[in-house]
Amino acid sequence: MASSFVSLAVMFIVVSFHMIEVDAPKKNTSSLPSPSPSRSHLSIKFSIHHVSTLSAQNNIKPQQRFKRRPNHSSFQSIYARGEYLVRLKLGYDSDLTAHFLLDTGSSLIWWQCAPCIVCFNQTDDLYDSEDTTISSYEPVGCDMCSIPSALYLKPKCTGGKCIFTYGYMDESKVQGVVGQEYVSDEDGGFQEYLTFGCANNNIGKFGGTYSGILGFGRNNDWSFPGQVQATRFSYCFNSKLDRESTLYIESIPSFVDAHVGFDVPLIRNSQFYYVDFEGFSIDGVPVPINNHTWKRDEDGGYGVVLDTGTPITRLEQKAYIIFRDRFVKAVPNTKYHPVDGYDTCYRMLGWGLKYFPRVTLRFGKNKELDLTLAQMIIEPRQNVYCLAILPERRRTILGSRLMRGTRFTYDVARETVRVVPQAC
Repeated sequence: MASSFVSLAVMFIVVSFHMIEVDAPKKNTSSLPSPSPSRSHLSIKFSIHHVSTLSAQNNIKPQQRFKRRPNHSSFQSIYARGEYLVRLKLGYDSDLTAHFLLDTGSSLIWWQCAPCIVCFNQTDDLYDSEDTTISSYEPVGCDMCSIPSALYLKPKCTGGKCIFTYGYMDESKVQGVVGQEYVSDEDGGFQEYLTFGCANNNIGKFGGTYSGILGFGRNNDWSFPGQVQATRFSYCFNSKLDRESTLYIESIPSFVDAHVGFDVPLIRNSQFYYVDFEGFSIDGVPVPINNHTWKRDEDGGYGVVLDTGTPITRLEQKAYIIFRDRFVKAVPNTKYHPVDGYDTCYRMLGWGLKYFPRVTLRFGKNKELDLTLAQMIIEPRQNVYCLAILPERRRTILGSRLMRGTRFTYDVARETVRVVPQAC
């Protein structure tokens, strides 16, 4: 998940699940929900359309009410400030919908719940776990606190309930009760009781465009792929924002697999998508950054991770300085002053973009991906163009903006990510 957010155009996304579901699934309060038998046909498809712009909201007081198988079903979602949001219905026989940040950089599914201690503002109506007209919520028992996969939630048994705390890199934090709720798409084609964090004490840099986060972390029973037993998923965020983008889960269409690309190994023994990475080139010349920057150390630092919950790519801070300085040398224009946190900016008309250098990602086994301007440059103000990369303390994060225009197909069983440029 990102440690800060940038205001970008909001996009409207349609998501489709294809699955067979006869009866509503059974609730399971003693363990993680048992997915329906066959998931090989499960898929999700996103269609993106431009809507408007939104800005972040601050934390607010708890008393404030938040307003704002063969069958084919659809989710409604939006694209906001570089974030990709999925819209779901919460509760059995309920009209309450909520938007979730699609996040490969975390493993927990959670959303805000009333009654709040501290909640951030959101455009969706607030989910109230005590309102039986909209909620079929049930807290799970304390036995959930003791299972090994729950340890990262820092669980505590209080009053027969499993209380969790979940933190992010930017020191944002959510707290609440682990529960189960009936979740569906708006057409009812996807139906599942999911285990989630009912979060009512939430502090940090959360935007107001979503109600919670849909964790897509790897090798984790609590994440969305883990709960529906999906081992493959594939997405492509189109660089042309008025064109369709797609995300599939488990069942990847043959036309997607047919595209020519290359496989990047996933680093083993991680809950996240760290990849084999060797650095950057600028105009074909490798940027001289120490190779240890791209490899995880024993303390969990460094390394390169794919994270759709982080809009703007971040480089380990020493590597960032080296990369930025090489980038500046390759641009003939005079630098503009920093804008909105971006320190490498240029004031020019659109035609001047041709002077920006070619930047290439170098993955393991000599696999390379040339970046487009849409992936690399952001326009925070009219006619001001900035390098869409920021410094980070001890790791490198390839964010959702950098992924635009490229298809990433994750195969957790094979421990690879297939990278296909221009495949949206």
